[in-house]
Amino acid sequence: MFIVYSMAVILHYKRFERKVNFQLFISYKRAIEYGNKYLFYLGIENALAFVPIGILILILLKREKKFSSVLLTTVLSGAFSLLIEVVQYIFVVGVFDVDDLFHNTLGGFLGALLAFVVFRIRNKTKAESS
Repeated sequence: MFIVYSMAVILHYKRFERKVNFQLFISYKRAIEYGNKYLFYLGIENALAFVPIGILILILLKREKKFSSVLLTTVLSGAFSLLIEVVQYIFVVGVFDVDDLFHNTLGGFLGALLAFVVFRIRNKTKAESS
């Protein structure tokens, strides 16, 4: 993931002025205001991009039996998203955007929740077949 992100930064490097957006859900407001569906889908795409990260973090924690691991995974996904936003800000390769933080964290949560449910079903099936 880091290599892919680094390559994207290097290949698409352009000098922008540093921008920060602290208005949550501004992309939805602008999507409605300007009729721009791209802005609407951008948040959904960010969330979907972090679903695999949530699944991976939950698996790496090896605590898939406890719901608290879903919450921990959500926090770690949020921290990883914050790291990405800070790197974008420092290297002036994008906008530090709280919408991205929210959607990425949501995606990490959904991925962890999905993995948690799958593991619960798998463990229940194993117990019944034994």
